[in-house]
Amino acid sequence: MSAILEVEDLAIEFATEKGAVQAVQGVSFQLHAGEVLGMVGESGCGKTVTSLSLMGLIQSPGRISRGVIRYKGKDLTLYSQREWNTIRGKDIAMIFQDPMTSLNPFLTIGSQIQEVLELHTDLRGKAIRNRIVDVLESVGLESPEKRLGAYPHQFSGGMRQRVMIAMALAAEPRILLADEPTTALDVTIQAQILDLLASLQQEREFSILMITHDMGIVAGFCDRLQVMYAGRIVERASVHDLYANPLHPYTEGLLGSIPRLDQPIEQLKGIPGQPPLLIHPPPGCLFAPRCEYASPKCRENVPPLETQEHREIACFHHAEIRD
Repeated sequence: MSAILEVEDLAIEFATEKGAVQAVQGVSFQLHAGEVLGMVGESGCGKTVTSLSLMGLIQSPGRISRGVIRYKGKDLTLYSQREWNTIRGKDIAMIFQDPMTSLNPFLTIGSQIQEVLELHTDLRGKAIRNRIVDVLESVGLESPEKRLGAYPHQFSGGMRQRVMIAMALAAEPRILLADEPTTALDVTIQAQILDLLASLQQEREFSILMITHDMGIVAGFCDRLQVMYAGRIVERASVHDLYANPLHPYTEGLLGSIPRLDQPIEQLKGIPGQPPLLIHPPPGCLFAPRCEYASPKCRENVPPLETQEHREIACFHHAEIRD
């Protein structure tokens, strides 16, 4: 399977009065054509910052300090804002976490989708209106012709998320970045949104990078998963392999904290401690202070992300976890 997007040794930092926050440290991955790749981890681990870098949206005091983001053979980190405007929304689009803050409250949904189409397509006049109606209908919005003049506050949370999906897919991008697309929605609406994304992805064959902290969401949705902790990728595998046999202690902890119907609530496990501060991160494996398998080697050396039997793992003690 060919890679449509390649990220190599990406590092992102934010300048503060106390020093630089190392939000992302040496992240590398490939997104294949037609693939759904999940990126999971606790809040603050660097998932959203990584996705924003793929849209050219890292702004001061943040900056990409090193690395390559390669699309169609070109390094996007070297692009000017004018160059970014030619692909942002057209080739690479994004669904943001909160549609109520992402949608402009002063513009109708029809006019907001129209802006995308005018910028990235040759459609004009009645052709644009027809395209807007078609794309709203494709995301399951009832009576789309009557909704064009409505404002975001006139929609429910689930309907606003459908509008966001419609806007993201209006110009038929090849890559969709979905950043916590079901946040603040009840479980029934969550399932509807995920089913909608899955059906649209299969129909149009675009690639998705799904970003979430919810291990339950990605289980039936993604092809592969990569687990992120404190700005680094610590494990990457197929969904089946990762759920059946997690090899990193952090992945093991994430899966162990998922409530199960066949398990008493008293048996629910948590991950002790807190993620490290990334202004002056400690040496070695950043998960070591929270890890029951940690040894002196872990506290002194950063484990590299290495291939182990068709998967990648950054842990010196993965063999002990497997046993």
